[in-house]
Amino acid sequence: MAQTALAEYYVRRASQTSSIAPPISKSAREEYYYDESSFFGRMNKKFGQSKWGKYFDLEGRNTYLTAELRAGLVAFLTICYIIAVNPAILADTGGTCSMEHCTGPTAGTPGCKFDDDPGFLACKRQVKQSLVAATCISSAIGCFLMAFLANMPLAVAPGMGINAYFTYQVVGYHGSGRVTYEEALAAVFIESWIFLFISLIGLRGRLIELVPKHIMLATAVGIGLFLSHIGFQQAEGIGLITFDPATLVALGGCPPAGRAYMYTVKDTSQVCSVNPTTGLPEATGLGARSANYACVKYKMRSGTMWLGIWAGVLIVVLTYYEVKAAIMYGVLFATLVSWIPGSTVSYLTDATPGGAERFDYFRRVVDVPNPSKTAMALQWSALKNGDAWVALITFLYLDFLDATGTLFTMARLINENVPGFIDDKARFPRRLITLCVDGVAILIGSLLGTSPLTVVAESSVGIKEGGRTGITAFVLGCGFVIAMFFAPIFSSIPGFATGPALVVVGTMMLGHAREINWDDLKVAFPSFLTIALMPLTYSIAYGVLTGILANVTLWVLFGGIDMFKAALKRDPAGRSPVRVFYDMFKCWRDAFEDFIPGVKAEWKQVFHNRVVTTDGKKYDDPDQVARIASSNGAWDHLAVNYVATKPMGSGVVSYSEPPSALRTASLRAGSIAASDAAAAAAAIDAKGKDVSARSTHKKGGEGGDAV
Repeated sequence: MAQTALAEYYVRRASQTSSIAPPISKSAREEYYYDESSFFGRMNKKFGQSKWGKYFDLEGRNTYLTAELRAGLVAFLTICYIIAVNPAILADTGGTCSMEHCTGPTAGTPGCKFDDDPGFLACKRQVKQSLVAATCISSAIGCFLMAFLANMPLAVAPGMGINAYFTYQVVGYHGSGRVTYEEALAAVFIESWIFLFISLIGLRGRLIELVPKHIMLATAVGIGLFLSHIGFQQAEGIGLITFDPATLVALGGCPPAGRAYMYTVKDTSQVCSVNPTTGLPEATGLGARSANYACVKYKMRSGTMWLGIWAGVLIVVLTYYEVKAAIMYGVLFATLVSWIPGSTVSYLTDATPGGAERFDYFRRVVDVPNPSKTAMALQWSALKNGDAWVALITFLYLDFLDATGTLFTMARLINENVPGFIDDKARFPRRLITLCVDGVAILIGSLLGTSPLTVVAESSVGIKEGGRTGITAFVLGCGFVIAMFFAPIFSSIPGFATGPALVVVGTMMLGHAREINWDDLKVAFPSFLTIALMPLTYSIAYGVLTGILANVTLWVLFGGIDMFKAALKRDPAGRSPVRVFYDMFKCWRDAFEDFIPGVKAEWKQVFHNRVVTTDGKKYDDPDQVARIASSNGAWDHLAVNYVATKPMGSGVVSYSEPPSALRTASLRAGSIAASDAAAAAAAIDAKGKDVSARSTHKKGGEGGDAV
């Protein structure tokens, strides 16, 4: 039963204030943060018992304030590279700059945008600075919404991959595509409303319930490989993997002297032209130099690569010995070393390409944000552009698959430390509002001038560091606000410092592969495609889409074979072809049979965190119910009723499992110590059938609204 999984979470949450069932036991290392004799222990206890502690459900998720603060800081240090990378990518569109901004010899002609015109490049620099502010503001708002509305430890930021699609496929380098920058923003704006609408009506959540469990597990594994791939590559990682013209990827790790960079070429006829004055060949059609390069010599001799490797080793060792903030120490180690001038690994000198320019920016320390160059730049002529509508549809399904797949993977990571947090149907607390947050973030981002935002995979770093509530997201939001004013500092954290963290977290996420049945080819093949294509296509969405399509293809194929066998009277269960066809769509019936009541229940849960007991009384504070139940010994009555009145999106449900089943689930979650099991059983069995009978709820039954 789906409710059984949720029982582990809700029973433990209620039992934490009960005299019968103590909280989950904590490790010896964590006891310091709970010990009232220490400063942190007193602070954590006081905050946990405060209104904000109850709002973020710290006790229910078995966490404490300092763990959440640490997780948010580590997650921000891992993701802050996007403050520099996203504006750099989007600025390649030229933004709102046009040939009217050109001041060189070719001013006033479309070609001036590709001739390193000083006026156009000056405008492009202003666009880039505006995009830094847009990235920070939209990400901060998204994180704050995720913190206070959804209470999830997730980071919301412009998605890597989809920003490259926005730049190089939709708008084109310096606006060379069929859709202008302003029209593309309008397409993103319209897409955000569609995305928000399907989330508000609950359709997005119900559709994801149709995704098989093995695809969701494979998504988690694929995201782990995707993160590791980012951490290994040259643009946002340590540079161990580089470009190769023959094999696409190859072993790298070469210093600048051994690199051959890639360039964007608009007109190939001008690449190798002859200067009429000197008679010498020259390259006049080259665009901006890419961050990607091939290693033609000196492989594995890059100092920055080895610094990143040793930072990764440090993270692994500290993590193995359960040192708190291990990932943060590794990132800070590599960052501080890279800021030392005069070394071969210095990120702020000519030791690395662009170092001198970065140092000039770094010395400014403070930079006042100004998003005016890109804010409110939407152009509604996009509604008349067929290519803009194609881009809109592409944005929509990429956002849907990318954000949704990442979101539910992060929920499963939380479930590792909060048993029962997510059930078999991918339902978890405040699911509906969580799904709506990234839609609102996309809307805000489009108004400020950036590509679609999403729940980023780097959120897993914060979750692995101990983040389980919205406090982690709040710290992330604060980090983006601070970084908006100190962008020169935070944008100077190199990729080879954050890359090792992504590799280590990716390693941790591979454990989900154990839960996939690799012996069943119907399960193994779609799962493998999901996992493999995420890093190979550099897209979470494409991996999820391929896995779903492969699974549907096999589902239809094998379903047809089963119907044919049934027609020949050879079905093992003796089913008719009609019955086989009916059984094929059982998952659809399960997902949509209570669609309207389920959505209503989810919205009630958002605005009314209310518990209705079997005697008809209503309480706004679940902890108040827990205290009442603890005082009168009716813990089991509370436990059964609490689960029955918190169906997480399925309306008022019938929950008829006996108290012993709940007790078993609770024991399995570790919320009742073995020494107290006998006492709990005696207290429960003393009430016997009366408690079980009074704790059963049916659809349309009495007792008020169940949320």
